[in-house]
Amino acid sequence: MGRPIIPYKQVLDGILYVLRTGCQWKMLPKEYGSGSTCHRRFQEWNKLDVFKNAWIKLLKDYEDKIGLNWTWQSIDSISIKSPLGGPRLEIIPQTGAN
Repeated sequence: MGRPIIPYKQVLDGILYVLRTGCQWKMLPKEYGSGSTCHRRFQEWNKLDVFKNAWIKLLKDYEDKIGLNWTWQSIDSISIKSPLGGPRLEIIPQTGAN
């Protein structure tokens, strides 16, 4: 029979945990299932464009309900951790003299 299947929601929570925290798959807390299972499903779902399709659906739903302003976009990169654990770059505020 093999091992029981880990529910999709539990695996998705594990994938989101890794993406949010930047931890290694093998360091994933056991409440999300094994890191290798979550990683394998992440790779499968990525190959099937599951995340891309979900993103498109969410954007369409948001557009229908609230509306998107495509003339201005921004991303907050301050909270992005260096992938190799290096130091964060210090943000130097710009003044009128700069």
